[in-house]
Amino acid sequence: MKTFGDHLFDTAMSAAERGALGMHRGNLVSRVTGAVLEIGTGHGYQAAVLSRIASHVYTVESVPELAEQAKRNLRELGYDNITVRVGDGTQGWPEEAPFNGILATASGPSVPEVLKEQLASGGRLVMPIGAYRLGQQIVRVIRGADGSFHQEKMLDVAFVPLVGKYGWEK
Repeated sequence: MKTFGDHLFDTAMSAAERGALGMHRGNLVSRVTGAVLEIGTGHGYQAAVLSRIASHVYTVESVPELAEQAKRNLRELGYDNITVRVGDGTQGWPEEAPFNGILATASGPSVPEVLKEQLASGGRLVMPIGAYRLGQQIVRVIRGADGSFHQEKMLDVAFVPLVGKYGWEK
C-alpha cells in the first residue's frame, strides 16, 4: 500500500493543521470495526488515514473540485475502502448509516441532530462547534445502547466553518 506524502498537501494543509486533525482523529477512536463517515474530504488525506482503522470510510465534500481531486488521489494510491461523494455534509449520509464513527473537519454552530441519529449504538461523533474563530471547541458525542447521547468538550480549537442545511450559511 502506498502512503500519502506531504507533497500532495503542501498547498492545502499546513503541518500545524495536520497536527490538529491528528488530535481530532484521536478523539474519535483508536480502532473502528465498522464504517466511518467523514465530513469534509479535502484532498483525501484524512480519509486515507481513517481507512487504516475503519472497515470503510464514507466521505462527503461540498466542493466538487476537491472531491474529484480526492477521488484521483485515493484511486492512484490504491485505497479501495473509501467512497467519496459531493454533497452537504451537515446532512451526513443516511443511506449508509449507521456509522461507528463520524468525524467533521469544519465547525458548525452545534452538532446536527441528523448526524447524531446516524450513529450506531456505542458510536462516536467528533466535531468542532462554535462561531468561526470565536470560542470553537471539539466535542465528542457518544450514542448509548438506549439511544441516548452524551456530549463532552474535548479541546478548544479554530476550524473553518461548516456550511450547509444544518451548519452556517454561505
